[in-house]
Amino acid sequence: MPVQYAAIHEAAHAVVAHLLGVAVEKVTIAGDAEASGRVFNNYGDPLEHHGGEDWALLVRAVTAYAGRIAEKKWSVDVMRIAELQKSAGLEVHLDEYEVWPEGDYCDFTRAQECLEQVCGSGTIDDLEARAIAMAELVVDMSWGQIRGVADELKERETLSAEQFVECLKPA
Repeated sequence: MPVQYAAIHEAAHAVVAHLLGVAVEKVTIAGDAEASGRVFNNYGDPLEHHGGEDWALLVRAVTAYAGRIAEKKWSVDVMRIAELQKSAGLEVHLDEYEVWPEGDYCDFTRAQECLEQVCGSGTIDDLEARAIAMAELVVDMSWGQIRGVADELKERETLSAEQFVECLKPA
């Protein structure tokens, strides 16, 4: 995965988790054979969260969806920039934005496993649609913070909990 997408993807996981009350211990775009990066979260005791076990599982699902949703949002931003450059008569270089194609992600499998634990197999589609909508809303509302964390990840590759929280503060 290109660095910009890995940074946006992992930043979205981290920011959304944080905003939903999950402690973020570390964020990295240092990839391995399994993933292009990781967010190390401390979900804590599910009873500490607002709704107990089901709420904790829903938070995990929403957090898992956030990475891919942020990637798609970044792609739309890249295409808008290209259109503006083109309409202004400027030369367009999409390769510098590292456009990333559609793909299937283990995050979606992880999210679906959490949702199945909440509702069984009967109403998963409805719950999944609500989890995705919630992730889209939180990503949209925190887009500036996600971009800020992503920029720091591109520079440092790994952020400690303290560095991550510092990125969230307004400039």
